[in-house]
Amino acid sequence: MVNMRKTFLVITISLFLAACDIESVSVGDWNIIVDTEFGMQSSVWTITADGTITIAGDAIRVVEGAILEGSRISWSDEISNPSGSEQMMRINFSGTVDGNNLQGTIFTTLGNLTVNGTRQ
Repeated sequence: MVNMRKTFLVITISLFLAACDIESVSVGDWNIIVDTEFGMQSSVWTITADGTITIAGDAIRVVEGAILEGSRISWSDEISNPSGSEQMMRINFSGTVDGNNLQGTIFTTLGNLTVNGTRQ
């Protein structure tokens, strides 16, 4: 009987924890600096719990489907090719959040870009 109660308690706690909606540490507004060949480019990233990122810089871009896992964040998007080609270019971002700091890399076919940010 005691084992059955322990099993019931473990199952109940497991179901409760699985139902919790724990927000990723990356959610919020971030002042971002990207180190490019044209110099430092600044923008503001607004990251929401549903994986939507609004990037506001010279223009506003919305990236959907970002993966937010604990302190890790990653996303992919297609942008106009800066080399003038009509073909779109895929970019991938992978980074981590440590407290109020975000660091990562944007991977492109033209080279990688370092990303640093601080929470607003």
